[in-house]
Amino acid sequence: MWQQFSPETPQWPTVELIVIGILPLVLVLVGTICNVLCIIVLLSRTHRDNSRNHQSTSTNVYLICLCFADTLGLYQFNLDNAIANLTGKSITDRSLVACKLIEFIGYYTLHLPVMYLTMATVDRTFMLWSAAYKRKIAQPKQAWKLCILIAGIFAVTDCFLLALGYRTDDGSIQCYHSTNVVLTKAFNLFIIWFHLVFMSMVSFVIMIISTVLAIIKLVRLPRVNEASFSRNKRISVMLGLMCIAYILLTLPNRLCFTVLTPLLERIPGSNTIFALADLLTYLASSLNFLFLSISVNGFWRDLGNLFIIKRFRSNTIGTTTDRGQRNH
Repeated sequence: MWQQFSPETPQWPTVELIVIGILPLVLVLVGTICNVLCIIVLLSRTHRDNSRNHQSTSTNVYLICLCFADTLGLYQFNLDNAIANLTGKSITDRSLVACKLIEFIGYYTLHLPVMYLTMATVDRTFMLWSAAYKRKIAQPKQAWKLCILIAGIFAVTDCFLLALGYRTDDGSIQCYHSTNVVLTKAFNLFIIWFHLVFMSMVSFVIMIISTVLAIIKLVRLPRVNEASFSRNKRISVMLGLMCIAYILLTLPNRLCFTVLTPLLERIPGSNTIFALADLLTYLASSLNFLFLSISVNGFWRDLGNLFIIKRFRSNTIGTTTDRGQRNH
C-alpha cells in the first residue's frame, strides 16, 4: 500500500485517468450510498425483532459493522489516489498530518472488514452446529461488545503507523517511510506477517473452513421447520458468496502491495496495475448491498417501508402544522 502513483508521467494516460481518477470516485459514491442503506435496513430489522420480542441474531450486528467499516475504507487510499490523478497532487503530499492519518486509517479500514466478515461467517457456522452457542452466545449485545473490542484491538496494533511519514529537507513528504531504521523494519514485518499472512491468508482459510462446515451442516440438517431451514440456507449461502468474492477481489491487492511490489515496479504501466488491484478491493467494499438485497428475505420490502414511513411522517407533520396555523 505504500506505492505512490505518478499521475504527472502516466504510461497510459486515458486508462490511468479512468482507473485511478474516475472509477474510484464512482465507487466512493455508489459504495457509500449502498452501505448506508444496508446499515439502515439491518438496524431497522434488529430494532423490529427486539420490539416484537423476537430473537435477534448476532450475524446482523457483524454485517452492520462490516458495512460501516467498508464505508470508511472507501475514503482512504482510494480517494487519495483519485485526487492525485485528477489534480496532480495527492492528499498525502499536501500535509504531513494527512499523510500520517491516511497511513493509519488506510490499513485500519482494511483490517476491520476482513475480521467482521470472518466473525459473521464463524458466528453463523457455530449457530448451525451448536444450539448452546445460539442460545447463550449469539446475542446482539455480545456481538456489539465483540465488534467494539475488535475495533479497539486493531486501533492499538495499527497505531504505530502514525509514526511513519516525515518531511524531507526540500519540504517534500515521504509517506510509509521513516528515518528510524527500527520503525522501518517493524513496518516491513507488519506488512508481511500481520497484514498479509494473518489478516489475509489466515482469515481467508478460516472463512473457507467455516463456509464448508456450514454447507455440511445444512446438508445434514433435518427439515423440521422449512422456514427456518430456508432462512439458514439463504444466510449461509450469502456469507459464503461474500467470502469468496472478498477473497478473489482483495487477494491481488494484498499480493501486489507486498511480495510482488519489487517485480511490478519494474513493469511499464505499473501505476495502472497497482490501481486495478486497489480498485478490486474497493469493489469488494461496495458489494454488500448486492448480496444482502438478493439473499435477505424482505430486504427490498423493508427498504421500501423505510422511505414510505419517512414520507408519511413528513406529510403528517406538514398537515398538522397547516391545521395549527389555520386554527390560529
